[in-house]
Amino acid sequence: MAQIMGDKLRHLALTAAMLCAVAGSTATTADAGGAVTTSLFLSLSGAVLQPTDPCLPIGEIVQISGRVRVVSIVPPSPINPIRLHFNLADVIGTGQTSGNTYIGTGAQDFEFQQVPPDPIAPVDFTLQHTDGCRDTVLPVSFTLNFDASGHLVGGSASLQTGGGG
Repeated sequence: MAQIMGDKLRHLALTAAMLCAVAGSTATTADAGGAVTTSLFLSLSGAVLQPTDPCLPIGEIVQISGRVRVVSIVPPSPINPIRLHFNLADVIGTGQTSGNTYIGTGAQDFEFQQVPPDPIAPVDFTLQHTDGCRDTVLPVSFTLNFDASGHLVGGSASLQTGGGG
C-alpha cells in the first residue's frame, strides 16, 4: 500500500511539474489599439560571484535559478517606442560556502525606438541576502526574438559572470 501511494505521489508531482513548465514557457499575446503586447517567461540559471564584504570575507559563488517575466509592447507606428518590462519570478540561490539563501528581486522598464539590440545587457536587479548582509546587484543579459508582426516569440536570459557589486 505504501509503495502504491508513493508511486501515485511521484506521478502527481511529475505531472504538476510538467504542466508548470509548459504553462511557464508559453507566450500570451494581446492586440490593443493596434499595439502588439506579448508576455512570456524565460528561464534563468547559473552562478554569480558575491564580492567580499564584512559578512563574506572571502566572497562566495551563488548558484541561481528561476524565471524572468518579459512583457513587450510593440506599437503600430515606428514613431512610438517599443516598451519592455522585465520582472524576476521565483529567482532563488544558495551560497556554495555559507549555504545562505539569496533571493532575486526587482523589475525594470525600458523603451527602444527600434527592435532592441542583442543582447540587452545588463539589466540590474537585486540579489537579497537572507543573512542580514547587504544586498548586491544581480546583472542579467537578455536576447529577445520578435516575429515580423512584432510578437515576442522567444529569447534567453543569462547571468553576467561576476555579479555582485
